[in-house]
Amino acid sequence: LILLAQTDSSKNNSFNNINFDGISNSIKLINPENLSIGLNIGTVYDVDFSKLDIDQWSTDLSGYSSKNIPFSYLLNLEYHISPSLTLGVNFGKGSVYGENDIMYHNGEFTQYNLTSRLNILNIKDKFSLYTDAGIGIINSTSTRSFISDDVVFLENEVESIKTDIGFGVQYNYNDRISFNLDRSFNRVAD
Repeated sequence: LILLAQTDSSKNNSFNNINFDGISNSIKLINPENLSIGLNIGTVYDVDFSKLDIDQWSTDLSGYSSKNIPFSYLLNLEYHISPSLTLGVNFGKGSVYGENDIMYHNGEFTQYNLTSRLNILNIKDKFSLYTDAGIGIINSTSTRSFISDDVVFLENEVESIKTDIGFGVQYNYNDRISFNLDRSFNRVAD
């Protein structure tokens, strides 16, 4: 689950519309009233894909039995194209943990994403249901160790493509602040 707090930049914006003088008097490129910034904070679990296992040494590692819950954050910049469509970019960092009967891994990651959000239902401008999707790059470092002796036998650095889909509900606290409860699934091509 991801909790998101956003603020609407239109209330405290020192920039008015960005205008260029040229062929026409001004061309409106970005309307600052449609920009928002946000912070996502959430947990990360390595999902079990054991149906893809070949033998005991290729068994997938999952985070469901993690004693320490790994957290992550995302910083967002979004542009509201219309009341139902938002496009954005984000940057984030986090950690991940996974284990099976033989080994475990600890990892850290950094990610950069292009995102989109489609509002499906809006209730009295207070609540909205939405779906979102994105694609990005994730850089990760991890170590693998045997459970029996905690000896690190593999260190790995990887850059991969990441896709995500999700859904959520947004509560608009006021015209500047909103809170989201979000569930997303991220697939890393490793």
